[in-house]
Formats: sequence, C-alpha cells, structure tokens
Amino acid sequence: AALPSFRRLLKGGDELPGNGSTLAEAGVAHGDTLTLVARWASVLVASYRDGHVRVLDTTGTDAELCWRFGDAAVAISWCGDGQRLAVASIFNADGRGKLGVYARASGQQEEVHQLDGPAADAHWAPGGADMAVADPDVVRVVGPSKPVRDLRIGGAAVPPSVRLGRAQITAAAWSPDG
Repeated sequence: AALPSFRRLLKGGDELPGNGSTLAEAGVAHGDTLTLVARWASVLVASYRDGHVRVLDTTGTDAELCWRFGDAAVAISWCGDGQRLAVASIFNADGRGKLGVYARASGQQEEVHQLDGPAADAHWAPGGADMAVADPDVVRVVGPSKPVRDLRIGGAAVPPSVRLGRAQITAAAWSPDG
C-alpha cells in the first residue's frame, strides 16, 4: 500500500517528532492514546489547451505550481511515487508529439521525449521507470535510459487496410501488477 503524502502522530495534541526516534524516546508510555493524522490525495493536476500545466493543492496549504509545456497538453499522469508527472502533447511545431517529465516539488522539467506522431494518452508503468504513450497508430514505450520503442501487433505495423474504418488508438494502460 502507498504511504500517505502527509502524516503526523499526535499525543494529547502535541506532534511527536518525525525524526525516526522510537515511541519510548518520544515520551510515549504504555496506555497513552495516540492520534494518527494522514492526508491521502490532496494534490490535483490540470492541463490546458494552451500548454499550461497547473498543480493544485486542494487543501490550500501548499503553493500551487504552474508552467507551460509549450503545446496543448492532452494527457497527464502521476508516477506511482507521486514525485514525477508526465505530460503528453498533441503536436509539436514539426507535427510530432512530445512527452515531458516534471518534478512535482519544483515543476522543473527532467526529461523530454520527442515522438514520431501526436500523443493521445500517457501512463506510467507500475515500477515508475517506463511510460506507455498512445498515438493514433502505435503505442510507444518510453523510458529514461531507453530509446523510444514502438509496440506493434505481431512485430509489424497494422496496415491501414486492415483497420475497421478509421479506427485509431486512443488510450493505453499498464497492468497494475506489472
């Protein structure tokens, strides 16, 4: 199970130190009542057609972050550890999509992957190293130390004549168990 993004332990209204000391070292005796305060999902992210991405804290306790990815942001996905955010765009100036990876705490761009086609969807793999990015014709696997890999049916692209009408890939998702 994932740990909460924020947690505190209280004894009689006083916060116990979060420095790794034991309960006994923090002055907790047998029979004392403790209160665990945890906040789970309180951060949302929104993407805009003009390329802006905004990280919003629903509690109002943390500062909001806002930056511009440069193109229309069409898909956003949190990494499983909650520390990185992937943002996919529809088109770059040369007609290709791109995928950016940003640090949650600072909004700093960590990676940019140029894609061969427009991005339609993006999702992190359960381990947090790879991402699946869907475009109309192929699902791409993107990783920090790997080149972009295209996943195609049977090792070859499906010719347009085999498609039913104008069917296009619109989404991709990883199995939660890897």
